[in-house]
Amino acid sequence: MAPAGYPRIAGMDAGYLAKQLKDYRAGTRNNPVMMPMAKNLADEEISAVAGYYAAMPIPPVSAEPPADPVARIAKDLIEWGDRTGRGLPACSQCHAPDGNGIGSAFPGISGQHAGYRGGQAEAAD
Repeated sequence: MAPAGYPRIAGMDAGYLAKQLKDYRAGTRNNPVMMPMAKNLADEEISAVAGYYAAMPIPPVSAEPPADPVARIAKDLIEWGDRTGRGLPACSQCHAPDGNGIGSAFPGISGQHAGYRGGQAEAAD
């Protein structure tokens, strides 16, 4: 639900989702919407919620690819990164060639709207 600012969580790794919910509950990940929802969840409920969303199919990407020259820049970042300029590894190196993530350590970024991805990158800095 990109217009509302919500991330795509369907099909994400259950371990990743559970960790994020536990971080919201503990207050180590900040979000004014999610923190109060996660605050009172027991570990069993977190596991159930994470499992529910992990079992959902990954929705198809509906965004149009960017036009040149932005498309070339995006393709290069996905495949090669920008190690010399910003020290960035390739997106596909951590998030898989299809962008759907690798296990619980590297979440899927395919289908995430740009505003959410940008906010996550800023939060990691």
